[in-house]
Amino acid sequence: GTALVTYTLAVSAPEEVQPGELSTAHEGIDCMRCHDAYDGVTDELCLDCHEDVLRMVWHDEAGGGEDCTECHYEHLDRDYITDLTEVPPHPERAIELEDSHLFVRCSECHWSAEPEPECSSCHERYIQGTHQVGFTEDCELCHVQLSWEVEYDHDDEVAECVECHGDDPDHTYPGYLEYNSTCDACHGVDVWVMPAFDHDALNLTNVSCQLCHPQSLDLTYGARSDDCSDCHLNTSWTPQRVDHYKIDPPCA
Repeated sequence: GTALVTYTLAVSAPEEVQPGELSTAHEGIDCMRCHDAYDGVTDELCLDCHEDVLRMVWHDEAGGGEDCTECHYEHLDRDYITDLTEVPPHPERAIELEDSHLFVRCSECHWSAEPEPECSSCHERYIQGTHQVGFTEDCELCHVQLSWEVEYDHDDEVAECVECHGDDPDHTYPGYLEYNSTCDACHGVDVWVMPAFDHDALNLTNVSCQLCHPQSLDLTYGARSDDCSDCHLNTSWTPQRVDHYKIDPPCA
């Protein structure tokens, strides 16, 4: 019967019946324990021994359980152990994994039955730490999986700054530079940090600071002067060290 057919095939074509050595865990197990004579390897046969493992190790969250052999392989060698970092073929709707992402444990992304393969799922703290408010949420616009470090080439894009950086910039100082201006009046495309603004280029002779900075003065230290230049320079917002000897009238 079945045993005779199996024996005959094993003698005539051993590489087809057993293409490689079983793993140590399965060493000594009869072929028919895992292989159906007509249907090959079935999940039902795997679960005869591994039902507890199926429930315990993220299979539901990973959408697994439909085909054990999709992730778990055999007949490779005695020391082979299924590596949890190995990635089976993902459905078309899932993110295409490349480079270092191929070695991420399945559980890092599959904590629910319907994972959302967004960069922010794993990289949220990096996004918050390095990106300005209003920055684009499309990570692939600047980053690729093969390299996190990237220099975005603005020269190849013909677009308004607000298309990627948002139309409501969160400036450090409320009301800062509120006159009608373009982003490049303060920012360059190579760095986001604002360079020293060249006030001299605007020919601001006898022009009040409040023309561009109309926010109410925050006299933090009880200053008595309405002349911004008494404490501030036009090259830095940080108050300079005040020369108290020049104050008139003097402090009480």
